[in-house]
Order: sequence, then structure tokens, then C-alpha cells
Amino acid sequence: MPLRKKGQGRAIHVSDFIVEHTGRLTLSEDQIHENSALPVEHQLKCTDAHEIIYPGKNHNGFWTNEKLVEQVSYTLLIVNKNLTYQTR
Repeated sequence: MPLRKKGQGRAIHVSDFIVEHTGRLTLSEDQIHENSALPVEHQLKCTDAHEIIYPGKNHNGFWTNEKLVEQVSYTLLIVNKNLTYQTR
């Protein structure tokens, strides 16, 4: 088969963390409600660990180490919140 030139189609990149027993890593509805009741400076800014980008020079750029580190930092906050919630 001959190689074809790339078209103008659009790509999507999804990065997420999957937990074996519960599926996607997210806060529960109760945790989201508790989070929204906290003072703004103590609220988590994210409720799940997924990142979606549209790579390309005219869109979101490409998946980089910096974007991965940012995603992992949000993920650790969610994991910590889940562990705290489970120990109550």
C-alpha cells in the first residue's frame, strides 16, 4: 500500500487514570459536594484525572512532560482526597 499524505483531519489525545475496582479516577458525588462547600482557597480545582487535548500547531500543541506533570499533580490531589474520605 502506498503511503498517503496527512490530511487536514483533527486528532484528539486523551490521558486518564483507570482504577481497577472503580473505573476512571474521579471524586464521588459526595466528595464533589463537600469540595464545593469548602472555602475557595481550599477547594480542588479538578474533580477527575483526565486531560483532553487537540494536538497540532494550530490547536493545543502537543502532549509534553509539563502537561503530564500537571496531570499527575491533579491526580495526586484526587487520590489524597479519596484516601482521606475512605478513612472517615
